[in-house]
Amino acid sequence: MRHTRPLAIGLNCALGAKELRPYVEELSKIAETRTSCHPNAGLPNAFGEYDDTPESMAAHIGEWRGMAG
Repeated sequence: MRHTRPLAIGLNCALGAKELRPYVEELSKIAETRTSCHPNAGLPNAFGEYDDTPESMAAHIGEWRGMAG
């Protein structure tokens, strides 16, 4: 993708915010542009429900501020 000189590159994933963070961290280290991410509520549990709440996702994503080098 480098040759296209994108404004940003990002991840949109089935993982929740906590599980997505290592991938976002690595991408932000190697990308020569801005990075973005769009986590969702994670994978469903054994009952087909989602354990992440808006509050827990907000807490995880709030920690990401200033993560880029």
